[in-house]
Amino acid sequence: MRSKFFRVAIGLALIGAFFLQGCQRGSDLVKFNEATKQAVFETLSAQMKSVGVTVVVPPTEEATATNTPGKPTEPPTQPPSSARSSTPSPAPTPSSTPVPIPPTQKATAAATASPPGSHKPSAVVIWHSYPPQMENVLNKAVDAYMKDHPESRIQVVKQPDIQEAISNLTDATGYPDIIAFTSNNVGSLAESGTIIPLNQLIHKLGLPFKNEFEPLALKSVSYQGFVWAVPHSLGGLAWVRNTDLAKTVPTNIDDFLKQRAEFEKEHPGDIYFLYPGRDNPYFNAPWLYGEGGFYITDNYKVGIDTPGGIKGMQLVRKIAMSIPKRQISVPPEELFSTGKLAWIMTEGQILDQMKEVVPIDLPRWPVLEDGKRAKPLVTAWCFGIYSGSAFQPQAVRVADDLAVKYIPEAMKGQVGFAPASIKFNNSLVSKEPSSLLAKRIIQIRDGAPFPNTPAMDILWNPLANMWQAVLSGAPIEDAAKQTQKLIEDSIKAVWGAGSQ
Repeated sequence: MRSKFFRVAIGLALIGAFFLQGCQRGSDLVKFNEATKQAVFETLSAQMKSVGVTVVVPPTEEATATNTPGKPTEPPTQPPSSARSSTPSPAPTPSSTPVPIPPTQKATAAATASPPGSHKPSAVVIWHSYPPQMENVLNKAVDAYMKDHPESRIQVVKQPDIQEAISNLTDATGYPDIIAFTSNNVGSLAESGTIIPLNQLIHKLGLPFKNEFEPLALKSVSYQGFVWAVPHSLGGLAWVRNTDLAKTVPTNIDDFLKQRAEFEKEHPGDIYFLYPGRDNPYFNAPWLYGEGGFYITDNYKVGIDTPGGIKGMQLVRKIAMSIPKRQISVPPEELFSTGKLAWIMTEGQILDQMKEVVPIDLPRWPVLEDGKRAKPLVTAWCFGIYSGSAFQPQAVRVADDLAVKYIPEAMKGQVGFAPASIKFNNSLVSKEPSSLLAKRIIQIRDGAPFPNTPAMDILWNPLANMWQAVLSGAPIEDAAKQTQKLIEDSIKAVWGAGSQ
């Protein structure tokens, strides 16, 4: 059983590692340059290739969407200039070169989709490209929903490639009403006109949207002041302790580093922690964001050459330099699962396999030197409403019901993801505070949402180069200044006035 687990866990771990390598996690819904596509699609397994998760980084709290209340007195009527709710169209045809759609430019995708009301499907249709773990949750939730609502029909269709499927819509292929994806794609799908802003429908249906979901989930699906999807689950990096090896939880990051040195003196052959960051922007983000830095917001503000960004770089250098580089022949996940590694920072979706073979704990992320806490990047898995759907109000209602009630119930027993439903989460944390899922919820609440701007694709190479320089001893202020300017110049060249 253990060897079978290792094959599965190592496979998932390698997928996760490659998935994060260089922070170029891919999506079938986002356009990348050829180098990025090559790196992503050659290393991901078939099931993970279609997850739709790109490492994109969250806005600061000041830059979050402001129009997310359930019942605004004056609901917004104008989405971002390039996103259209009045003239639905599918996503643009895939391209081999990056073609970001500037926020100031109207989307020009060919209008091949039928407008709302022009076709009458017999069921609300959900298209997704979820991997098996999330697909099982979705199917279980839909089955429970239809059992409670026998008059309703929901058809779930797994698409190998949603971008291709949306680009080739015809009456013969059918049309989706709901597109399931991850929140990093919100900006791209909004800019292309593939999904619609939901503010007016939320208001019209009287949904208490703001009170239904975790604030972080709402930030993840909000883009330039509008809500673009219904979040149903949250996932991202996990901070994991093997309780057999690490008997106590350090009080802060300095205590953590001190315990590492003491542990490895007393336990020859075992490792306290392997630092996976080095030049990886995704694994370094918890420390940079925890100190108040950030990569980019949905209004194109870059937060690297800032007091928080510089302090975050100093902390990353301190952590990385305090932990020796090691040459290991197996993935860290295998070391952890064989009881050789006390702590690991890893993708949450492999936690369910890990907990079957080693005793684990999911403590809160470490407190930093100034009392702040590390902030991992968090992705929302969500439902967008297709702009060509004939049943947009019904689709929003179904998406909301699934997200608030049925998906949380379907997720019971697993800890890789947390529900986006704040009522479910509050109840669980209150009633079962020591459960792994309750601790996972708290971990995720400590995090920050991926930015959902398509401009994030520009940042990965400059960020990786910046972290390489920082960990090679280059002056941090110089690295921050040069990287910020390079990114801002690149954004301005592509998005022009949209970068201000």
